[in-house]
Amino acid sequence: MLRARKLESGPGGAHDERVQVRAALPDDIDFVRELAGEVFSSFGDYRKLLPKWFKTAGVMTFLSESEGEHTGYVMVAFFREERALVGDVLAIAVSPAHQGRGIGRMLLQHAVTVCEQVADQSPVRAMRLSVADNNERAQKLFLSFGFKQVDGDFGHYDGGQQALHMERPMGP
Repeated sequence: MLRARKLESGPGGAHDERVQVRAALPDDIDFVRELAGEVFSSFGDYRKLLPKWFKTAGVMTFLSESEGEHTGYVMVAFFREERALVGDVLAIAVSPAHQGRGIGRMLLQHAVTVCEQVADQSPVRAMRLSVADNNERAQKLFLSFGFKQVDGDFGHYDGGQQALHMERPMGP
């Protein structure tokens, strides 16, 4: 069972801001849709796509909240590859009003924790994600968590940006 956790922002985060990360509820879909439209609009029409993912069986969405206000979310799914699972971070978004406070870092840490919890019961080979080539801020965050760029041509976002794939090994 995956539990909600209270996390305090770490280095570079807000001053004593307490953030709750919890599993998303069906009523949270409007927040997911609106934030997707706000932060991912340069990459394509994610206002339509992310609510579909939100409703897809096997996709886990976690929201961050501060003082009762939604601040961001992360979506994680698992896919079988060869003899193990791969945890895929499908989306991570932080409301512009809350960016720069360590919330994206907390959400990514939550995704890592989820993958570790799943790995306790099933083999998880790696975590992976896609990121736009011009999204240097996100790339820096992912690199700080041990993600490395995977060589190859992974196409382009609808907004024209090149899609980069990054992967982080799991386990010993």
